[in-house]
Amino acid sequence: MLQSVKRALAIAPDHPWLHQCLVRFFKGVSESTELPQVVRTVLKQEITRLFGDSNAMSFNQAYLTKHSNSIPHRLAAAKMMVHLDSSTETKAAALASALDESLNNRTIQVLTWTSGGPYGHRNTWRGEESGGQIDRGKEAR
Repeated sequence: MLQSVKRALAIAPDHPWLHQCLVRFFKGVSESTELPQVVRTVLKQEITRLFGDSNAMSFNQAYLTKHSNSIPHRLAAAKMMVHLDSSTETKAAALASALDESLNNRTIQVLTWTSGGPYGHRNTWRGEESGGQIDRGKEAR
C-alpha cells in the first residue's frame, strides 16, 4: 500500500481523488491498533517524510488552503472534513456548495455532481463516512 501511495504522489500529487485516498490512508494508519508495532512505526516514519509533521486534519486543511479556488479540490477537502470529523458537516456542506464565479475548474460534470450528489439540493448532506443518509429534499428539480 505504501508503495502505491508513493507512486500515485509521483504521478498526480494534487489530484482530488488521490487526496481523499491519502487522507483515508493517513487516518487508517494513525488509528490502527491491529498492525504490528514495527509496521506502524515504519508507516508513521514514511508518512512524516511524505507529509511532514502533521495530522490528517491539518493535512486536509493545508490541501484546502492550497486549492481554495478549485471546485473539485474543495469538494474533495469537504468530503474528507466529514470523514475525519462528522461535526464539521455544516461547514463542509457550505464549502462544497459554494459555486462562486471566482472558482476554477467549473465543468458540467462537477456541477451535476454537486447538485445531485452527496451534498443534496438544499445544501445539507450527511457523508457516507458519518453513517448518515443523503437529504435530497422534496422540491422539484
